[in-house]
Amino acid sequence: MQRASGASTVTSARRRLLFGTLFALTVLVPGKSATAAEGVPAKRPHFLAPKEILERMKDSPVHYEIVAGSTQKVPVSEFGAVLWPAARPRIDRPVVEKDASGKPSVHAFSIGRKAADALERAEKLFGWRRYAEAAEGYERAVVLEPTCYVCLMHWGDCALFENDAAKAVTLYERAIALNPNEYQAFFFKGDALYKLRRFMEARTAYVEALLLRPSHQVLVEHLLHLTQQLQATVHDEPLQPQAMAKTDGAGVRVAGDAESIHWMAYALCKALWLGEPSHREEMSGSREKRWSVLEERECLANLYATYSSNRTDGKVKREPALDRLADAFQAGFIDEFILYEIAPRIDPHITLVLEDSEKARVREYIQRFVLVPWPAMSESHD
Repeated sequence: MQRASGASTVTSARRRLLFGTLFALTVLVPGKSATAAEGVPAKRPHFLAPKEILERMKDSPVHYEIVAGSTQKVPVSEFGAVLWPAARPRIDRPVVEKDASGKPSVHAFSIGRKAADALERAEKLFGWRRYAEAAEGYERAVVLEPTCYVCLMHWGDCALFENDAAKAVTLYERAIALNPNEYQAFFFKGDALYKLRRFMEARTAYVEALLLRPSHQVLVEHLLHLTQQLQATVHDEPLQPQAMAKTDGAGVRVAGDAESIHWMAYALCKALWLGEPSHREEMSGSREKRWSVLEERECLANLYATYSSNRTDGKVKREPALDRLADAFQAGFIDEFILYEIAPRIDPHITLVLEDSEKARVREYIQRFVLVPWPAMSESHD
């Protein structure tokens, strides 16, 4: 493996310890068959373990630089953004439409001029807490533009603030019927159901909001205050990488905490996908350099296997997000882990355009690993 002389802050002894540990790791790396839609060869090779990745790097003409310690160019807090860079901005009021071929796309909802004027006046009244008058304004906007789901949501807010939670639920449901991809409608519906003490239904609405806006901080923090009545536990610990890989000039740079062997294993796998077109082709059938669920499967498998092995031996500290990863692997939900925990950092609307069957699986992932009901949950708890 090529390294620039003096570029790494890892001492020779620590370097031998780090790579010796990774070479020695023979834990079976679990894999999962890729879908045909990804264009993966029918006889795709097995996922590489850390030892195999290091051996390929050693034999590669690509320059791989390994850096650990305090001289990293990128702060640890930004490793996630490097590993999973945002590919597109978030759109407010997203609407999903399909073209003639059935391909979905996301665009912002547009309000007609007349309805927009009525909405603006109602918003002022709402801001002054004159909810009954504001409700009349939102209703007027809906008459002018029956498809204005945003107007219905705000009308529902007025009902909620006027302590008519039942009416609020009806208005939120009308908004959802017009745009089932608006997380706020489900979020607010959940709040209205919670006020009505229909806690199980509220939890279901919150799950849908999380599906449409994964890991949303405001929503998650809100749920943390409702766990007792919802009879559910919220697991909100995000993935916080302790190592990263990025192209650097003509080569690939791997940086991280040498003590976080499991994250170094993940970063080395990501580096291989960045630096080796042959590996991308071998695994996916394409030499193109682009993020994919398949890439994450292989690299998360290395993270999972290395973390689990070293946790068993007491060599690394517990990371709740990685415990969730381990549970997802063991339960067969690794793709759903990726679609909920990682993919939205790259494309914030990716869950909106999933097929119904894929949404159902992500929804189940949320119910099993994110907003998890207590074992005895039933209507008798209401």
